[in-house]
Order: sequence, then structure tokens, then C-alpha cells
Amino acid sequence: MDIPDTPGKLWRIGELAAATKVTVRTLHHYEQIGLLAAVRRSGGRHRLYDDAAVRQLYRIRALRELGLSLDDIKASLGQDESLMGMLQTQLARTEERMLQLGGLRDRLRSLTALPEKHIDADSLLATLAAMRSIEQRSHAPKAGQGLGAWERVGRELRTCMDTGLAPDAPAAQEIARRARALIREFSGGDPRVEEALARLRSVAPPTGLHGWDAALVAYLDKALACGASAPQA
Repeated sequence: MDIPDTPGKLWRIGELAAATKVTVRTLHHYEQIGLLAAVRRSGGRHRLYDDAAVRQLYRIRALRELGLSLDDIKASLGQDESLMGMLQTQLARTEERMLQLGGLRDRLRSLTALPEKHIDADSLLATLAAMRSIEQRSHAPKAGQGLGAWERVGRELRTCMDTGLAPDAPAAQEIARRARALIREFSGGDPRVEEALARLRSVAPPTGLHGWDAALVAYLDKALACGASAPQA
């Protein structure tokens, strides 16, 4: 919003609304809640606003465009330290929303990568539950320990894969057993969540774990399948 540069001019409410692209109704509301005040009234009882009121209106609109509420704006106007605190709070809120939107974007990408025939109600709910579990666990105090365990499993499994060891070989199966234990710990033993995690691994291999890629995930899934089909001792 441009500030009209006319020192000494008094503005009627309609003129001010037209000059600043703000509706008369909005100006009335700002006045009713104490954000803006007319300097006086004309002989015809029209509200008149001076240059200071115009600049106040500019500050109000600028802060609104930054996403601050009218209550926050009212509390901060005229108090430099309070205004800076409000801006810092708004920055933190904006960054938090961006993180949330990033998580939503990643969930949608994973879901849209699934074959459409797999997106029935039960599969969708289980997949969303698995995604939500991943997000919650990634912010948990022990998340770093879990990630470290997965990275160790990945390094050892990569060695097996790169040396041409079959997924059903004893060394690969030992690592797969540790991976299965990590999956069960993560899922709480819920088979629906484990199934959803398997679908997610196939369409969206973990990118936040060093050393893991689609090829290594596929090797792990083969090793897990071999272990599941092997006769129990």
C-alpha cells in the first residue's frame, strides 16, 4: 500500500479508502476497535483524517500483510520493542507452518506415488498413520538413537549387497532380523502400520538416512521376505 504524500491534507473517509485501497467498512472497524482515529469531523459531520492517521493506517496494513492479528497489532503499535517481539513470534509461527506444510507435501507425494488400486480406505488410513508415526518419532528425544541404528543396519546391509551376497544368505538374514526388530519397535507391533511402512518403502525410500536408497531398500525387502518364508526352528 502506497502512502499518499500530501502533508497538511485532511482526508474524508471515502477519500482515504479510495487512496489506500481499503474499504470504508474496514476503516470503520479499525476505528471501532481503537486502531485508527479521525482527527476531527467536518461541518457536515464527516470523519477527517490527517497525515498521521494515514501513516498509522499504513503500519496497520503492513503488519496485517505479515499475518499479525488485529489484537497483536493493537498491542504493538507505538512500542518498538513489543513490535519486534511480535515480528519474531510471527516469524516463528510462519516457520512452523512451513514445516507442517512440508510434511503434508511429502505425505501427498508418497500417497500419489502409490498405484491407485492400493489407495482404498483402509490402506490410506494405515499409510497416513505410518507417516504420522514417522513424523512423531522423528521429533522424539530418542529419535537420534533410532536413526543411528538404521544407519548402522544400512551400512552392513550395503556391504552384503555390494559383495553380491544373496538376500537369503546367513549374514544378510542376521541384519534383516535386526531391521525387523527396529520396524516392530517403531510400529508398536501393529501389522497394519508395518504393512503401510512396507508400501512407503517401495514408493518413497527414506532420504533422511545416510546411505539408504531405493536399491538398498529393495534388497532389505527381499531379505525380510526370505526371513518371513523361512521355516522356524
